Amino acid sequence: MDYPTDELVSSVAFTEEKRTADTDIQLTKNILDFFKENDHYIDWRKENILNHFSDKILEETAYFDQISVQALPIDEEIQIFVTQALEENDGARKGMEQLTEQASQSRSDLLEAKAELSETKLKLQNAIDMNKALVKEKWYQKLFRSFSDYKYKYEVEGAQDKKK
Repeated sequence: MDYPTDELVSSVAFTEEKRTADTDIQLTKNILDFFKENDHYIDWRKENILNHFSDKILEETAYFDQISVQALPIDEEIQIFVTQALEENDGARKGMEQLTEQASQSRSDLLEAKAELSETKLKLQNAIDMNKALVKEKWYQKLFRSFSDYKYKYEVEGAQDKKK
């Protein structure tokens, strides 16, 4: 059975590129797909390990010469041990899948929060710009009123003073 190295290499290539949200999502998807597609490989590996131990026991003729009665219980103990180890491996694999999903969700939440933050910053900057424009307009209006009052005083009151 061949191990699918092409998918693994492409996943490694993803991590070497500049990281973006899309590449992180694609990498997570590749990892999850890899585990889903290779369940048959993991099952095959379990059988392979069990067969390996069984073959080693059968090859050792001295073992059967010395302990012919205990061969079956020891073989069962090895099988139970290997089965437990492989079940722990399955549990670890499932835990890793859950952690990968949680990391992906956390990354998505972070990207959403960053988008909201940048949108809020943009709104705040627009509000600041509008406030500056309003203050500037009010300052010009005040300046114009002061100038108008001065002009009125100068023209109207100055003209009245000249008439007197």
